[in-house]
Amino acid sequence: MEDDDLMENEFITNQEQMKTSEKKQERERSKMDDLRGTPMLVRMKEEIIDDNHAIVSASVGLEHYIHILSFLDRDLLEPGCTVLLNHKVHATTGVFIDDMDPLVTIMKMSLK
Repeated sequence: MEDDDLMENEFITNQEQMKTSEKKQERERSKMDDLRGTPMLVRMKEEIIDDNHAIVSASVGLEHYIHILSFLDRDLLEPGCTVLLNHKVHATTGVFIDDMDPLVTIMKMSLK
């Protein structure tokens, strides 16, 4: 009988911990979505300054010094890649992954 009570208490404790963990995970996901916001700006990454900053350019030639958010995969940030910026804080929130080689894009731009 004691074993059954012990198992039941462990089960209840585990369920409570799992619910707490799920709620925390949902809050964290919500915070990340808020940070990402609705990316409204599409820019081309020119170069990385340090671990948290980069220079991006607009199609009209303007360059901007921007922040790279911590959840962004740094391996995807290659010269010439297309990035998404949050329109409010001008921080990189994503990277367009396409089949086109960024070096080919750079060559096309230099030929124009």
